[in-house]
Amino acid sequence: MYWQVYLHKTVLSAEQMLVQTLRRARDLVESGFNLRATENLEFFLHHHLTEKDFESKRDELLDRFARLDDYDVMSALKSWMNADDSLLAYFSKCLIDRRLFKLELRNEPFEADYIKEIRHKTEYWGAFSSEMTDYLVFSGMETNSAYSTSKDEIKILHKDGRVLPMSATADYGIQSKIVTKYYLCYPKEILR
Repeated sequence: MYWQVYLHKTVLSAEQMLVQTLRRARDLVESGFNLRATENLEFFLHHHLTEKDFESKRDELLDRFARLDDYDVMSALKSWMNADDSLLAYFSKCLIDRRLFKLELRNEPFEADYIKEIRHKTEYWGAFSSEMTDYLVFSGMETNSAYSTSKDEIKILHKDGRVLPMSATADYGIQSKIVTKYYLCYPKEILR
């Protein structure tokens, strides 16, 4: 179920587009661009936090992070739809209007030549300068172990009173191996 729901191509595309949108927003803020955002989101856009920061200000930073929610993100996206930066506006409009990027999944890493071809098509598309291609074409990998028997395993209470680990019960098909998928994500418009 994990691959069918949480790492479904649509969900993964939206998540990775949001990551790229926030990456673009942070890059703009770092270059002096003034972006509107809620106080919670603005804090994370303006501060490069490290592991050391979380060690020294753990409670304060975790509290700020806990106050950051989907309303902060949606509010920013709606505001950024009209941003002066065309790439940030494009990403925001795509996410709000649910015009998600094409996402290809494979069991093996994508060939460098294929990624180069997609990057070339994106540059040829001409909607953005070639410097923006890194934002528009991105790849990575996702791994999942849907069920781990090495941690606290789920126990099943049977009708006869026995309590057995889920992996020892023949009625449940347990997939405990790690599954890795490789993805490549890019605008659908380049395929036209």
